Amino acid sequence: AGLAKENPALDFSIPKEGAVLWSQSLAMFKDSKNKDMALKFIQYIMSPEGQARLATSSCYWGMPANKTAALTDEQKKILRFDEQPGFLARAQAYPAPNADLDKKMQDMWTEMLQAQ
Repeated sequence: AGLAKENPALDFSIPKEGAVLWSQSLAMFKDSKNKDMALKFIQYIMSPEGQARLATSSCYWGMPANKTAALTDEQKKILRFDEQPGFLARAQAYPAPNADLDKKMQDMWTEMLQAQ
């Protein structure tokens, strides 16, 4: 969706069969030397402002986890924010691959990269 300004005709869809969720995690190490700062960062990222900033970053636009993300009406329109419940209903978590599946996926990825 971040490319919408460059190419207004660009569109996206999620198949009726569903799609894989993109997920990210935040954590603080038990032995972190800056626990206060780490906690502040996590709190910011989960805040409406932090979620809006992630959702509209230059690297990609993704649906924020926080429904109260501080998005403009135009940003919500581009992200199809009102369709989020339907997207989530058709989405599934990325499966944790076992060693065999992981190797097959890595081999396919390497083959695809080398073909370019």
